[in-house]
Amino acid sequence: MKSLIFSFLIGCCLFFLAGCDDVEDPNPPHRPYFVPKSLPWEYDERGIDADDKVQGICLEWHRNADPELEGYIIYRAPDTSETGELKFFPIDTVFTFALNPVISDTMYVDTDITLGTMYYYYLRALDVSENKSEPSDTVRYALAPPPSDCRPTLSQKAQLIPEFSWKFSNDFQYSINYYYIRLENITTRQVVWFYGVERKDYTGGGQSVNFNADNTATEPVLSGEDTYRWKVDAIGRQDPAGFEIEGSESPWITFQVEE
Repeated sequence: MKSLIFSFLIGCCLFFLAGCDDVEDPNPPHRPYFVPKSLPWEYDERGIDADDKVQGICLEWHRNADPELEGYIIYRAPDTSETGELKFFPIDTVFTFALNPVISDTMYVDTDITLGTMYYYYLRALDVSENKSEPSDTVRYALAPPPSDCRPTLSQKAQLIPEFSWKFSNDFQYSINYYYIRLENITTRQVVWFYGVERKDYTGGGQSVNFNADNTATEPVLSGEDTYRWKVDAIGRQDPAGFEIEGSESPWITFQVEE
């Protein structure tokens, strides 16, 4: 009799322990939020934007403070329906790197895209118990072709007051109507010039602007002893608040000037 009772108690304990493995945290992580997008005329670029390293759309969000966070699931919907209906699907998961803060877990570049298509995105935070948060806010962006044939480059030294030139597609499906030039001194790590100019060429033949055309540069004449970098940001459609929802960027281009 005692052996039967003992076996029964052991069985209950094993059942209880086995059940513990199935108990999960019922509390989902906090809802994530995208970093608000900067306006085209702000020098520091934040939020959803064209990437300047690869052909893709860059997403940026605030880190979630949940201690048991595992990552973020990215959902995307292309605006390709004639009815305007958006169908979101998960496209990737960005896992957290709490033990290695050097690795970014609050940024993602979507390169599986079609130029000219408007894409909508939202996030859901995911914890170690596979609980998902409420969806984040939704952001959108359409990528245009990047400006090309950008000069000056390192292949030939530019004049002390250089001319910046580039070309853009003559395909009218892209609504690019403005450009912003960023110029930095790599040697001194200083911003030298930030200049906006309307698009004037729609033939694909190219456009140019002289350095310091508005007399706002921190260096009136560039130094032959320093190394510089520049890029051009193409701005397309904007929402009613003025935030860019279509555009592209050239990569950073390094150059030097004559001494």
